[in-house]
Order: sequence, then structure tokens, then C-alpha cells
Amino acid sequence: MFLGTAGDPIAVSKQLRRSNGILLKFNDVVFFLDPGPGSMANALSHGLNLRELSALVLSHGHLNHSGDANAIISAMTLGGLDKRGILIAPKAVVFGDEKRQAAIDPFFRDSVEKILLIEDKKRVAVADIDIVVEKLIHDEDCYGFRFLSSSLSIGYIPDTEYFSGLIEKFKDTDVLILCVQNPFGFSSHYRLNAEDAVKIIRGIKPSLAILTHFGSKMLDADPIFVARELRRQVDSEIIVAKDGLVVDPSTYSIGSVQSRLKF
Repeated sequence: MFLGTAGDPIAVSKQLRRSNGILLKFNDVVFFLDPGPGSMANALSHGLNLRELSALVLSHGHLNHSGDANAIISAMTLGGLDKRGILIAPKAVVFGDEKRQAAIDPFFRDSVEKILLIEDKKRVAVADIDIVVEKLIHDEDCYGFRFLSSSLSIGYIPDTEYFSGLIEKFKDTDVLILCVQNPFGFSSHYRLNAEDAVKIIRGIKPSLAILTHFGSKMLDADPIFVARELRRQVDSEIIVAKDGLVVDPSTYSIGSVQSRLKF
């Protein structure tokens, strides 16, 4: 489920779309990715039980990707009374560094059952789901992820600039979730635009690409119109995420999907 699809600070602060937050569900294993401000309330408004979360996954520490991280941990652990769940995040997000304070409060850091600190090419597992970590290029340490089940691979590329080697990191991905902040003809440092999306989707060749994390310029251009032009240039199926969207990949042509995934 896509709880929110806002990307840049303008879209987030004006709530042109709700703030970022993605839920991935592999049978009984549930991941909450990059909760922006208000994403806990968004989840509850959709009737989701955050006590069922298996892990909170943070790609980096920017507010629109981690603003509700402490609130999500609180909901997952009953305010720290029930020590459970896994936090998967870069070290600086959990403990801070010389550039910024930690995004995770020490109390909630101690509330989870396990913390898995990530780095490039690290491979971690939650139940029977393997997660491969891929370093991206952003203005702070930022990582993408490949979630691997026995029958399906999901790639998540958050904020990054396009760079040589990006496509290779996400090869053999069935479903690609791609944060595309900007439309055709508009660029901003460390963020992807529609031209980048064409190159990435052409190179990776996912069966399904889902666009999200839209900036104000993308919203002005209308993501639907941008995706129509993008679709003319690639062979993959494309979905434009909207707030509250739920996608079942088994309804798309992704081979023989055995384990059902909803997000």
C-alpha cells in the first residue's frame, strides 16, 4: 500500500499529496518503508494494525522519509511496552553522526527487538524474505533495497541521482518502485526525473514499474500524463501511485507468482 506519494518539501509541507510511506506484505511478513510525517495517521485511517509490522525500513534520514519513524515504532511496540520488531536503517539515521542528529529517539531505538544497520551490498533477512541493500548517490547516505521471496523480487529506489551502475544494482527485479520527483525537462540535484526513469526501466526491464514520490513540478505536469509518455518509451507496465493505492502483483504478468504481496 502507498500511504502517501508526496516527494519534495513543497509537496510535503503543503500536503499536495500525503507524505511518503509504503507497506509491503509478503504473506505474514510486513515491512513499513520510509514513513514521512503523518504516515502513522494515514495508516490508521486505512484500518491498518501497526502491531502486525515485522520491520521498519529507512533508506535515509530526510524528514519526508523518516519523520514518523518514532511514531511507527511506538505503535508497533505499544509505546515500548512490548519489545518487538526490527529496525533496518543506516547507522547515521539510528545513532546520528557529525552532520546530523539521529532520526530515532534513544527510547524507541531500545524499544525494538533488533536493529540491523545497513551498508552497500549487505544482505539481511526477515523471516524468509532476503533484503539486499544497494548504495545510491544522494546528499546523505541513502540506500535502495531488493526484497527477495521464493518467487518474486521487489526493488525500491528512493531519492538518488542517476549514475552508471544503478541499473546493474537492480537487475532481475520483477516489480520496481521508483521515486521520480521531477517530470520530463526538469532536473534537481540528487533526484530522478522522467528521463532518468526511462533509462532505468529500459535497463532493468521489470514486469511492472510503479512511480511515486512526486515533487511539486511533477504534480503540476500531472504524473498520469508523464507516465503516458514514459510508457511509449518502455516495454514494462507502469502504474502511477496515488495515496491509498493497493497493488497485487499477481494480477500482472510476473511469471508464476506463488506468494501474494500487497502494498
